[in-house]
Amino acid sequence: MSDQSNGILPGINHIIVLMLENRSFDNLLGWLYDPANAPPFDTVPAGQTFDGVSGKDLAIPGPDGTMVPVGSTADTTNPYPDPGEAYEEVYGQLYDQNPPPHGVAPGTVPPDPPQPPPMTGFVRNYALQDGVTQPGAIMNGFRPDALPSFSLLAHSYVTCDRWFASVPSQTLTNRSFVHAGTASGHVNNADGLLPVFINDTDTIYDLLEENGRDWRIYYGGHWFLCNAYLTQAHLTKYMLNNSRRFQPFEALLDDAARGNLPDYAFVEPNFLDSLHYGRENDMHPAAGLANIDDMPSDARFGDELVRRLYQALRSGPHWDNTLLIVTFDEHGGCYDHVPPGPAVPPDDRIIPPGADGYSGFGFDRLGVRVPAVLISPRLPAGVVDHTVYDHTAIIRTVLERFGVAPEQMARLGQRVMNANVINPPLCPPRDDGPVLSMPSVADRSASQDSPLMGMRATMVNAAMRHLLPDGAPSLPAVTTKLGAEQTLIAMANQWMRQRPRG
Repeated sequence: MSDQSNGILPGINHIIVLMLENRSFDNLLGWLYDPANAPPFDTVPAGQTFDGVSGKDLAIPGPDGTMVPVGSTADTTNPYPDPGEAYEEVYGQLYDQNPPPHGVAPGTVPPDPPQPPPMTGFVRNYALQDGVTQPGAIMNGFRPDALPSFSLLAHSYVTCDRWFASVPSQTLTNRSFVHAGTASGHVNNADGLLPVFINDTDTIYDLLEENGRDWRIYYGGHWFLCNAYLTQAHLTKYMLNNSRRFQPFEALLDDAARGNLPDYAFVEPNFLDSLHYGRENDMHPAAGLANIDDMPSDARFGDELVRRLYQALRSGPHWDNTLLIVTFDEHGGCYDHVPPGPAVPPDDRIIPPGADGYSGFGFDRLGVRVPAVLISPRLPAGVVDHTVYDHTAIIRTVLERFGVAPEQMARLGQRVMNANVINPPLCPPRDDGPVLSMPSVADRSASQDSPLMGMRATMVNAAMRHLLPDGAPSLPAVTTKLGAEQTLIAMANQWMRQRPRG
């Protein structure tokens, strides 16, 4: 197999992508450079610009019309409770149409809204969410010392300040774009009576497989909660054929140490508090209910995941020719000040009015800006990349780097074919990258149970659908995270016993 790179990332033989959850660029990196920070975060690296929040007069109206300025917080559970993230909620955040047009019935959301969006509805939209008492908290972002590992890596390598979600909507549709370049017309997670929509088009993994390239998906929790497996129909065959294409996160750490990294790897965090895998580390803000003591998600657990992955890759024999991309699927309702721009529709798959999933959206607008950092010893330090990317840039870059023909790539749609390639100038391997030896948070255990809500409930229901015996009348009732885990383990064990062998 030739290693011809077609001029794309020459010398990079392993591309690893970690996609985390529901944070905007301003929320995680907006304060990366500010005079009030300790060095080296007190100034933008020489000769560059950085589109964060420092030095800008950014304020938007609250529920009573009072202007709420952008701020910072050291509370890594912020925002809590979870902001809105469905398509109609994001419309409210971008266009200040609040309350948003729930249900996205035909005609309720203009198909061609004015451009660019004013980005002025975040506070008023957050005020509408269940359990919210301080809507202005949605304007807060973290300074570097709150998330030390992610911040230092952003400063030490390349930060992308024009990376946008692929869809102005929820998690699963955006993740579908990083796997398949499309969400097949869907904008929100659910599809009628099904807990999640399921994309049935070709994926990046099908094309890599056809071209003899090694790839793996590493999941942070139980295999039956692997997001890609639950939502991409074409991946079922790889999960079930014992091909080692799907592996737990700990296997990635071992593969890095042994020099056994694949050409391409996609890494999922742990989406659900677990007695086996510890606290959620996806960085998704926690849902909450009035009068119920929840255990809010803490972004430091995601920072620790980034640290562990980086350290494993940095210590392994493949480090000099590896690129790690850390990004987020969508903004999750967190404030960002940069208006998303236009986008190329991926295909002509349009869900007609009255059918499950219809929204009227033409996939011709990008989602909100998200954090993205490129990490490799072949990248110079302190670079800010202003190229406009969305998640399909990963597909285009990986397939071009590993020699997949354009006619094959075209099967993944026009968004992929028109995506900008991630191809920053490279340098000889550096040995001065940071050593992140201090854990971001000490205890990763999940000994306290909490209510099962929001996206976690969606994923649990989807996993149950996969594991449910044929003819079963209904899903088991679960209300807490650890309780859901125990139910799913029992269902998975029974499913494995009943699965046909062959």
